[in-house]
Amino acid sequence: FFIPTKYVGTEHVFPWDADLKKMPNLTWDDIRAMQQLGHDIESHTVSHPDLGAIEPAEVRSELADSKKTLEEALQRRVRFLAYPFGGRNNFRPEYLPLARSLGYEACFSAYGGFIEPQLRGQILPREAMPYFRSLGHLELHLSGCLDWFYQLKRRVGLL
Repeated sequence: FFIPTKYVGTEHVFPWDADLKKMPNLTWDDIRAMQQLGHDIESHTVSHPDLGAIEPAEVRSELADSKKTLEEALQRRVRFLAYPFGGRNNFRPEYLPLARSLGYEACFSAYGGFIEPQLRGQILPREAMPYFRSLGHLELHLSGCLDWFYQLKRRVGLL
């Protein structure tokens, strides 16, 4: 899970979530509990800015402060960054040396693709988390049953 640290425990709602049912943001206790369950918690900057559109000094602060905050709160090293928005223009390639100098081992995008050996040390593609209509829908996906569930619904004429 990639966390923008500024909004932990706040009432902040991102504009793209404004029409969704209001849910509380994660607290530091929630995030530590997720970590104890075996999930990796990594950096998504401090305030979720478009890193391709802000000045280098601000980028440095967003990356360094997020990493430091997470490491202090979780008592473990943060290794990865998923940069906000994740598009090809939302993170400048010249920021990779900065990210490495701050201790990040890899930077993840949100555009799809396969991670191949020649990408070592570069921006890595990743698949964004799909939308889930309910907790049950998420549980079916995580258990590997969602494909089976949709096949069953098609057979009985519900889809």
